[in-house]
Amino acid sequence: MNKYKTDSTRINQGGLMRCCLATIDKFCMENEFVDEGRVLDCMYEKPYNAQIILSEKGIWRWNHP
Repeated sequence: MNKYKTDSTRINQGGLMRCCLATIDKFCMENEFVDEGRVLDCMYEKPYNAQIILSEKGIWRWNHP
């Protein structure tokens, strides 16, 4: 599993809502490194929603099949 500097991760084009982008931004401001496969809860949805994942090659995307 790879580890990335948060400032080198990218956002998948399309699919993420503004609230999810704000969640990713907040996470990256608070953390210097992140592991591939890291799942985030969108901070504007119900707890344990697991909406966001850092996939291969350091790309944030929706966490769905």
